[in-house]
Amino acid sequence: MESNMTVFIYVDTSKEVGDVDHIKALAITDAAEKWFEENDPGGMAFEYEVMGLPGQRLNFGVGGAS
Repeated sequence: MESNMTVFIYVDTSKEVGDVDHIKALAITDAAEKWFEENDPGGMAFEYEVMGLPGQRLNFGVGGAS
């Protein structure tokens, strides 16, 4: 049985939407723990399943992610 990849999503509410540091997606648990220790020891992230095919790019049109 194949397990699905998950990522931890962290939102820095002190940053403006669109700021490069507003959202962090952390894919490796050890790296996420280290990032929190160094950057936001009291912070938290939520785990989400990654949807789509590996390497697939999303295109939301003008002004969206690609």
